[in-house]
Formats: sequence, C-alpha cells, structure tokens
Amino acid sequence: MHTKFVADNDAIPTALQSGELDFANVPVSGVSLFENSSDYRVTPYDTGRVYVLYLNPGCTFTQEPALRQALQYAFDRQSYVDGVYDGRDQATTTIFPRSRAIPTLSLPPSRNIAPIPQSGF
Repeated sequence: MHTKFVADNDAIPTALQSGELDFANVPVSGVSLFENSSDYRVTPYDTGRVYVLYLNPGCTFTQEPALRQALQYAFDRQSYVDGVYDGRDQATTTIFPRSRAIPTLSLPPSRNIAPIPQSGF
C-alpha cells in the first residue's frame, strides 16, 4: 500500500477522478462529484471531530442562567450543520458521534422562549 498526503483539500477530488488516488476522505464540497456516479462508492461515517458554538459568559446578559438556557434551546443546530456541511451531517447536543450510543439532551423548540421573560429580557 502506498499512502499519499494531499495538503490541498480542493485537489483531493481531482486526484481521485484522475486515478492518482484509489481512496480518499473527500471534503464535503467535493462529495457531490461522486455520490451519483456508479464509478465511486461514497461511504459516510461518524468522526470524533467536533465544532462548537460557544456563548461568551463574560457578557452581562449571558451571565443569567435562564437566558443561557433559552439561547441553547433557540439555536437551530441542524441549520448550522446544513449550512456548513451541505446537509451531510447531523446536529447533536454532545461531543460524541451518534454511533457511540451515548445519551444526549433533548432540546424541544417549544421551550426556547419561556426563561426570557422571567429574566427581565
């Protein structure tokens, strides 16, 4: 087996199409080139890679626990995933991939406004 490192993510799909590579972790932006082709097999998988959106606890309004909770409920996690990963991943409330079967929080959208009036905002 010969391993080749391709530093430029934009070059990976081209190297795969040209036959320079037989296997590759294709960046999200290049998956559509292969997913409907009978010449390639696209296999999605969960990874341990995590991207996190933080609230700044140093701001006056984020020091209120009820408001932080309301903001957590209000974030549309799937919209972020769809925008960043072109809909090719899943939103989660934990740092672990779903394949690890670790329980996650349930964040019902109906609860996103309740704590705000109680906090005076």
